[in-house]
Amino acid sequence: MRTTWVSRVGIVALVGVLVLSVGLVRLVFMADRALAEKDGTDTEKVKNAPAAVPRVVDANNNVIGQVVGTGVEGQGVTGGNRNPFVALIIKGFPFVVGVAPDKLFGNAVLSFTTANCTGQAYFDVAIAPGVFPTVGVANGMLYGPRANTTPVAIFYQSYFQPSDPSRCEAPPGANNPINAYLADPIIDLSTQFTPPYRFVYN
Repeated sequence: MRTTWVSRVGIVALVGVLVLSVGLVRLVFMADRALAEKDGTDTEKVKNAPAAVPRVVDANNNVIGQVVGTGVEGQGVTGGNRNPFVALIIKGFPFVVGVAPDKLFGNAVLSFTTANCTGQAYFDVAIAPGVFPTVGVANGMLYGPRANTTPVAIFYQSYFQPSDPSRCEAPPGANNPINAYLADPIIDLSTQFTPPYRFVYN
């Protein structure tokens, strides 16, 4: 009789242990599944999160362009004041211009055969950039090289530096020969954007 009672107790205990084990396994499985779903959701959120873009905007929050690099302003005559270069498309063509807080500037000197920076503009072949499109800015006007032209020999009498696109300067001496490409005005940037300009990243 005692043996039968002990056997029954042992069977009941064994069943209890099995039930408890099954419950623990199920609990662990549910926890792992919940974590997996959570990880998948979090990963999806990160995957679909909008990427921040470095850009420059004007005083009216108009986007000038996306930042593609930085460099010393113009030809480096401003004591290492660093500014961004932004890419923009104008009339279907890509350009890269520099942006200072109060102005937009190009990457090449604009030369003229007149003494007051008027008339036909030119880019000196010797100093024109090679990878980025050649760009000049004078009093807000953006200049680009004329398509399908070959260099011509000129004597320049005035020019605009990229670092100061509002000041016409005179070169030393009377005769200053260079080989140059013709540069044509494309668009007046001063009618498109209003300083001061600032950097945003959102």
